[in-house]
Amino acid sequence: MRLLLDTGILARACHPRRYREVQEWLLALAAQQPPAHELMVSPISLYELRRGLARRGAHESLELLSRLTQHLVGLPVTIDAVEEAAALAERASAGGVADADLLLAAQAKLAGAVWVRADAKLASLGPSCGVDVRSWQAIGAAS
Repeated sequence: MRLLLDTGILARACHPRRYREVQEWLLALAAQQPPAHELMVSPISLYELRRGLARRGAHESLELLSRLTQHLVGLPVTIDAVEEAAALAERASAGGVADADLLLAAQAKLAGAVWVRADAKLASLGPSCGVDVRSWQAIGAAS
């Protein structure tokens, strides 16, 4: 299964002292042999997170993020993804959704990936827009 990791998942995965359950979950996914999942990341998420961590001077988290991203597949932002995000924004149920979230949803949809979030927010976006949105707890290491 292809998994597009949301910014919130990445933030928890690179926190030096908290969110051990997310870190253990991600390590279990990465340790599967043969891999059960393709772990993907959007440059949008990396930008959001790196910018926020740099503003706070969170050097340890930035280092952990750099190490983590070496093991993830980058999912490019394409013209098709931008056009899909714009189409998602026009749908009534996507009202009030941030542009970055619409772009991630579009990337997940076009890549045939599950958009893995740290929370249940935006789960309603899935059915109305054809995007598989799940919390990290819903994804097992062998799913």
